[in-house]
Amino acid sequence: MKVAEEAGLIRLLARALQPVARRLFPGVPAGHDALGAMAMNLAATGLGSGNAATPLGLKAMSELDSLNTARARRATRW
Repeated sequence: MKVAEEAGLIRLLARALQPVARRLFPGVPAGHDALGAMAMNLAATGLGSGNAATPLGLKAMSELDSLNTARARRATRW
């Protein structure tokens, strides 16, 4: 996975997957970091690297949360 990342394979796959991510998430503005993070996550998952995909998925969720204008009331008790 590290070799594929350093060779630029993951970025190439992520660039190829961005149109798919744009269609799946039309509410995300074009060029937003969330699309890139989602595409990188899909590419890492597609290459079978679940451990590398986890931090990318967390980053994608964080970027998507930054777009959330109607924040749900979060539970304070656990």
